[in-house]
Amino acid sequence: MDVRFKDGTSDRVRLLGVDTPETNAPNKANEYGDIADLKCLTRWGDKSDDYAKKILGGKEVRLVFDEKAGERGYYGRLLAYIEIDDYDFNESLISRGFARVYEEGSSSREKRYLSMQNKVMLQGIGLWGDCKN
Repeated sequence: MDVRFKDGTSDRVRLLGVDTPETNAPNKANEYGDIADLKCLTRWGDKSDDYAKKILGGKEVRLVFDEKAGERGYYGRLLAYIEIDDYDFNESLISRGFARVYEEGSSSREKRYLSMQNKVMLQGIGLWGDCKN
């Protein structure tokens, strides 16, 4: 996600603690539990992009950094949670079934996110219901 700061500079942000399906690269079978329908995952990647544009497009947000994760990731992107009106956007991606918890990195919100993900998976919300074989 690209953000523009009040001083006019911009930077790219990697949403911390979440992973949405790929839209510009191949998804991997079983990266999302036992989901192997890669076309379905790509559709949900597009849906997550649309959701992000609808909620965040042109709006003022707050970037929240996490000491556990560090400021920048492997590709030089800022690592942050995005909050809008005291609302955790990253968590909303999980609660609406647009994303999985990114367990490959470090995040102090991981435990909370995993609890939310387990509920969403059990209820078959979003990609967890649509992409099941």
